[in-house]
Amino acid sequence: MQTVSKIIKDKMDSLETTNDKQEEQNSLTWLLRDEWESRIEKFDTCNEDKLVEMRNEATEYAKDLFLRKDKGKGRLLSLIGNSGTGKTFLAEQIFQYAKKNLFHSEELRRVSSEMNGFYRGFMFIDCLDLSDKLKDFQTKENYLERIRYAYLVVLDDLFSVHDKSGYYASEIIRILNHRRNKFTIITDNNSMRQIADIERRVASRLIRDDAKFVDVGETTDYNLRKYIK
Repeated sequence: MQTVSKIIKDKMDSLETTNDKQEEQNSLTWLLRDEWESRIEKFDTCNEDKLVEMRNEATEYAKDLFLRKDKGKGRLLSLIGNSGTGKTFLAEQIFQYAKKNLFHSEELRRVSSEMNGFYRGFMFIDCLDLSDKLKDFQTKENYLERIRYAYLVVLDDLFSVHDKSGYYASEIIRILNHRRNKFTIITDNNSMRQIADIERRVASRLIRDDAKFVDVGETTDYNLRKYIK
């Protein structure tokens, strides 16, 4: 059974070859509307109590994550699963906890010293925006350096970018190599198997070094520690 995202992608690809583009565009508009309505329907169940629960569980996970003294193991977390399940919200809560509680910490001063002063803070990156920045060859290397030395990086919607050339995937591999043993959170609508189908080298980097992943759609209480794989 095709997912809505797959149907939309196929429709977008068909715009390049169809003779009746207006009809196709109208069809695509309806599909986008249906997907948006399905997301709203899912979040209708996320009342304020549920959001508080998600926030609390993300905070508890963040406390465990950033207090570890394991020299990098388990510092990569992938939040995967269907759209509308709360992956970005959970990533944002972990990110905000880190900014609030770690910015002036002794741990950050230690890490900055180990990196010869190259510590550059926290980055929450929309991967569609990342794709555009990677195409700007005048500023790309400076931007990648910021990602390399950031204490925490979130890459949101990793494969929301459809690039048949393979350039985007190769740059993601490069980023993940730079982020090895550094705090990194990935969100994506694909399962780990689907990510492997898209780019096996990316999938391999998402599971090495005791990296963790959670299918958020499978959780019932958003306790990341319990559902981690």
